[in-house]
Amino acid sequence: MSGASAMRTIGELIERNARFYPGKEALVCGGRRLSWSELALRARRLASGLHRLGAQRQDRVAILAMNCPEYMELLAAGDWAGYIVATVNFRLAPPEIEWLLNDCTPRVLVFEAQYASVVDGLRAKLPHITAYVCIGGPAPEWAREFEAVVAGGDAEGPPFRSQPDDYGPLVYTSGTTGRPKGVLVSHANVTRLFSSTQPWFQFNRNDVWTMFHSYAFDFSVWELWGA
Repeated sequence: MSGASAMRTIGELIERNARFYPGKEALVCGGRRLSWSELALRARRLASGLHRLGAQRQDRVAILAMNCPEYMELLAAGDWAGYIVATVNFRLAPPEIEWLLNDCTPRVLVFEAQYASVVDGLRAKLPHITAYVCIGGPAPEWAREFEAVVAGGDAEGPPFRSQPDDYGPLVYTSGTTGRPKGVLVSHANVTRLFSSTQPWFQFNRNDVWTMFHSYAFDFSVWELWGA
């Protein structure tokens, strides 16, 4: 499978980019830069580390964070292994976060250290969450540090991969006319979108994306689809 058109999942495209463009920058955030090979390795290790915390393919893994490299790494790990990464808007009030997390019922919650007190106040109301992972700063006693989860994962990834009919990230609508609604799209849907629109947009391997909001990571791999 050498051509991007043969890719069936976003995880396969991540591995393709790492194979053909190992030294090309995949992610730039502040002073941190990751190449495609580095991102693929961290995604596999993170996916394995989450599996060791109990996550299985198509389990939900939620994230409460602002823009940061770890956000993209979690999306990449989800796309590689088949986890459904549920994104939580950091602007939500605690009761709204509680409702959303009870709606998507994640097994694992990844959160930035700045939200530790908010998450701690909600833990008793979130019995379905069996593991907490903290990004940045010392993790509270009830959570694991993000880097420790990555370091503890296998470089080959967990014993499963995402499949074309698997769901990708779970993004919630704004809820302007009621409660937010989770929107799911399959890997096959996304890869078909890439295949049909990349020639029209004519992205190439030298383009740079400024990313924010839904499907930020998946569209970052779009530029190399036809390379």
